[in-house]
Parts: sequence; structure tokens; C-alpha cells
Amino acid sequence: MFRAGDFIMYASEGVCRIEDIRTMAFESAKYTSEEKTYYVLMPQNKNSALIYVPTDSAVLTARMREITPKQKIEEIIDSVKGKIYPWINDRKRRGILYRQITAEMRIDQLLLLICSLYNQRHKLEKENKKMAFSDNEMLSKCEALVRSEFAFSLGIDPCEVGSYIKTRLGINV
Repeated sequence: MFRAGDFIMYASEGVCRIEDIRTMAFESAKYTSEEKTYYVLMPQNKNSALIYVPTDSAVLTARMREITPKQKIEEIIDSVKGKIYPWINDRKRRGILYRQITAEMRIDQLLLLICSLYNQRHKLEKENKKMAFSDNEMLSKCEALVRSEFAFSLGIDPCEVGSYIKTRLGINV
């Protein structure tokens, strides 16, 4: 169980601070809810509203995980060097893979997906073509998740994360 003050990764929001754990009831015009205990999350890289996650919801709390420490991040970057996912031509199948990877929030899988999308973009640019909108959107989403966590763990500016990864992978910056 997490505690107030902990920093965590939460789904597509990235790094969040657990501001509080409190019991409360949300009410709306349609229904009155019973009291529940919630994690109150404050996203760190956005001007977002607070996020309330019921502590008894296995589905929503599964979207929360500890921040990956610096040493583990470096190991993960080293482990994906020279690897990519094989490109899936079928857009629907690709979308299923994308959703699975972002739901699991595993850094190694996010990095592999980013590398694959960059590889595909480069291949298409050589043919004077553009990548599909959905692929560009997924690339942006994955980059934002990785940037958020890496900047926090490594203690660097989010703008420096891409260069850091490329340098670690031995890619010309």
C-alpha cells in the first residue's frame, strides 16, 4: 500500500504525488455514493486536477506503481539497445499491442515501442511518406510517460531525457 507523500507512476498521467489518503463520498445529481477511501493524486508534470483513486479498486490501483530508480532505468535502457518490435502492418493489431503496452506501463516495453515507432517513421521518411496519425499519437504518449518518470528519477530536466536515452543507447544526438 502506498502512503501520503509517495511519488508514483499512474497510468497515462505519469509521475504523481499522493497528496492524501482520505475517506469521502462523491455525490452527483444522479446518485449519492457511499463513503470510500481514496488515494488523492496530484500529477507532477501537468496543470491537471486532482485524481481520486478508490483504494479498494483493484483495476485502478493496478495502474499505480512505484517510480523506477535511476540504476534500474539505466539497466533497462542498456537491455533494449539494438532491439525493436517487429512492425505490425495491421493497424488494429498494432493498436491492441499499443494499448497493452501502455496499460502495463513497463519501461522496457515502452522504450521498445518508442524505438519501433522511430524506426518506422525513419523508414517512411526515406520513402517521402508520413506515419499514421495514431502511430504519432502513441509515440507522443509513450515519450511523455518515459520523459516524466526518467526526468524525476534521474533528476534531469524533461527536455534532456531524449538526449540522455540516445547517448546511453549510443545513437548520434
